[in-house]
Amino acid sequence: MTDVIRNDRWQGGLLVALVAGALGLVGNNTVLFMSAAVGLVYAAYGYATSPVEASFAVSRSLSDDSPTAGQDVEVTVTVRNASDALVPDVRVVDGVPDRIGVVEGSPRHATTLAAGESTTFSYTIRARRGRHEFDDTQVVARNVSGDAETRTTATATSTLSVNADVGDVPLAQQTVPQTGMVPTDVGGEGVEFYQSRDYHHSDPMNRVDWKRYARTRELTTVEFREERAANVVVLVDVRDECRVSRREDEPDAVTLSKFAAARLVSHLLEEGNRVGLAFYGYDSEYVPPGVGDGQAVRIRNALDASTESSFPVVTDGGFRTYDTDRRVDWLRRRLPDGAQVQFVSAVPDDEPAAAARRLQASGHEVRVLAPDVTSTNTAGSTIDRIQWLDRVGELREAGVKVVAWSPDEPLRSAFDRARRRWGQ
Repeated sequence: MTDVIRNDRWQGGLLVALVAGALGLVGNNTVLFMSAAVGLVYAAYGYATSPVEASFAVSRSLSDDSPTAGQDVEVTVTVRNASDALVPDVRVVDGVPDRIGVVEGSPRHATTLAAGESTTFSYTIRARRGRHEFDDTQVVARNVSGDAETRTTATATSTLSVNADVGDVPLAQQTVPQTGMVPTDVGGEGVEFYQSRDYHHSDPMNRVDWKRYARTRELTTVEFREERAANVVVLVDVRDECRVSRREDEPDAVTLSKFAAARLVSHLLEEGNRVGLAFYGYDSEYVPPGVGDGQAVRIRNALDASTESSFPVVTDGGFRTYDTDRRVDWLRRRLPDGAQVQFVSAVPDDEPAAAARRLQASGHEVRVLAPDVTSTNTAGSTIDRIQWLDRVGELREAGVKVVAWSPDEPLRSAFDRARRRWGQ
C-alpha cells in the first residue's frame, strides 16, 4: 500500500512574495518590491521539485528462525528501489514484534537510493519464548525539497518460533515395568552393556558372548542395562505467593511454571513415560498419569485453565503447617505407588521444601525445577534473592535435587547445568 502526501509549506513563500510586491508597488518602495524576489525563489524551488514516484521491494532474513529462548538473532533487511528514478531521501522502519526487544543496532535506517539500487541494514534481537510474527516494514520516500513524500507498507513475511526444548531431563531410577528411556541397575534388554553371567539354557542365542566362547570355550550370556519408563507427576506451584515477577513487563512465576511444566510434559511423554499433572495450592484439578496424544491434550487443557489458589493466603511470609499437610495429603492419595514428582515451584517461601521432604518420606522421588524471579535491582530485591538462594540451598542439603532456571536462559541450559552438578 502506497500513500502520497504533499506538504504545502512552500505556499508561505509565494504569499510573502505577493504581499511584499503589492506593498512595494503601492508604497513606491523599491527595496520592499525587490524583497519579493526572495519569496518567489523560495516558492519556485518547492514547486520545481517533482513529487516522489517510487516503489520498493523489501526482504528480511533471520540468522536463525527457530532459536532457543534467550538466544540473540540477527535480522537483516534489504530495501531495493524498484522505480526508475533517484529517491534522495529514503527512511525505513522495520516491523519488530511487540514482545521482542532490540539488543544491538536499530530497526530504523535512512539512505539515498538510485534507480534499482539496494540498501541493507541489520540489527540484533533477543529471542523470547513463543511464536512471533514480524509486522510490515514502513518505507517513507521524500523528494529533494521534502515537501512531498510517499509512504509504502511493504510485506516481508517472517516468523520467529522460539524453541523451548528442555533437552535431556534426568529422572530418578524409580520406574515401572514398561520399556522407556530411563536407565536402571537391572540387567535385561537394552543397548548399554551391564554384565556377563553364566549361560542358562533358556537364554536366547543372540545374547551369547560368542567371541568369549571362541577364546575360552565357556558359554556366557551378555546382559544390557535395562531401560524402563517412569510414572511422573508434574506438580505446579500456583499459590498466590508465586504470583510475583522480576519486572512489571515480565510474566510472573506461575506463568513461567506453567510454561516449564508444558515443556516437561511434552518431553517426558515423547520419551515413553506415563505423565500426569497436579497443582500445588489448587485441589480441584488432577490428571492421572497416562500416555499418548490424548494425555498431552488433557494436560495442556488443564494448564491453560485458570487456577486460583483454594487455600488461605499467608501474608507474613510464613506458612501454616496445616495447609502444607493438607496439600501433601491430598496429593499422596492420588499419586500411584512409585511415582516420581517433578515439582515446578519458584520456592517463594519454605513450604515447597517442607512438601518435597514429606513426599520423599512417602517413597516418591522429588526433583524441583525452580524459576528464578529474583533480582538485585534494589536493596529489598537483593535481600529477597539471598533468601531465595538460601531456600534452594536448604532443599539441596535435604537431598532434593534442584534445577535453578533463569527466565533469561533456555530450559535446556538449566537442565544441562544441573546434570553436571549432580554428576560431580
